[in-house]
Amino acid sequence: DMGNFYSAARDPIFFAHHGNIDCLWHVWRGLRPSNTDFTDPDWLDATFLFYDEEARLVRVRVRDCLDTAALRYTYQDVGLPWLNARPAKASSAVTPAPATTSTLPAKLDRTIRVTVTRPRVSRSRREEEEEEEVLVVEGVEIADHFNKFVKFDVLVNEPDGGEDGTPATATGYCAGSFAYTPHMVRPGEMGKGPVKTVARF
Repeated sequence: DMGNFYSAARDPIFFAHHGNIDCLWHVWRGLRPSNTDFTDPDWLDATFLFYDEEARLVRVRVRDCLDTAALRYTYQDVGLPWLNARPAKASSAVTPAPATTSTLPAKLDRTIRVTVTRPRVSRSRREEEEEEEVLVVEGVEIADHFNKFVKFDVLVNEPDGGEDGTPATATGYCAGSFAYTPHMVRPGEMGKGPVKTVARF
C-alpha cells in the first residue's frame, strides 16, 4: 500500500512507479540545457542507509545516484509525441457551455467550471521557455482522510463536449490530477479534523 511509508516498498507497483519517475526526470533533463540536477550541496551530500546484495549496511549519497551510466543502466530511447502537442481549438459547430464561476468553496460531487485570469496572455517563445505558468488550487480539504481515496482532474480550456455531446476529455486539456491515498491511522489522530492542502499544476 503506497499510502503508508512503512509498507510502500511492499506494494508490487512501487518499483515500476519509482522507475517511471526517474525516467521522467531523465527525459526532462534532456529537453533543454537549462534543465539540470539540483546543485544544493545539502541535498547532494544527503545520505541514506541500504543493505547491499550481501546484506551489508552501506551509506549512499544522493550525488552518487544521479549518473545512470555510472549505475550501469539506461532508458530505452522512445519518441515523445506529447512534447509539442496542443489541444485542438473547439469546432465552431460545437457550442460549449459558458464557463461559469462556481461558488467556492465547493464539494467536488460534480464538474466545477471556473474562469481563471492568466497574468500574461501574450508571451514570446523565449519567455515561454524561461517562465512556467503555474495554476494553484488553494484550500483543498479532505474530510475523511483516513478511509477515503480522493482524486480530481484539472482540465484547461476543455470544450463542454464533442459534436455528439460526449465529453471532450483529450489529454491535451489535462493540466494534471490531484490524488490522495489514505494513510495509516496513528493513536490520537482520528479526531484531528480534515487535511488541508494546496495543489499546483
